[in-house]
Amino acid sequence: MSESQSSYFIQLQHALQLEKQADQQEFLRFVREKPLKERVENGYAWSPLSVVKTGFALGEKAFVVVERTTQLNEPHRLRAGQSVKLFTQAPHVKHSEKEGIIQYVEKNRMKIILHSRDIPD
Repeated sequence: MSESQSSYFIQLQHALQLEKQADQQEFLRFVREKPLKERVENGYAWSPLSVVKTGFALGEKAFVVVERTTQLNEPHRLRAGQSVKLFTQAPHVKHSEKEGIIQYVEKNRMKIILHSRDIPD
């Protein structure tokens, strides 16, 4: 491969990375601006949830297993490996949001490994 071809592919790779980042940011902006009800209807969120189990995974990371209580067996867009945010609307909770990664999704149940060592309230 000549030097000009190599330079072309490096520039192409960089352009594709920029495009991927822009697409991801646009998607996140699109989803975050939607009201919760619309995100649930479009399969981008589950709400309300029931906490089935909590505990600790490898590396002492907290986990939460949740189940949908509405829209059971409806299609959704949540998959293993995706980042998610758990939140509560309860007024007495100090830290109302926790972030994590979906470990698995089975029908109406999902296990989330949190980015913390604390199990949420």
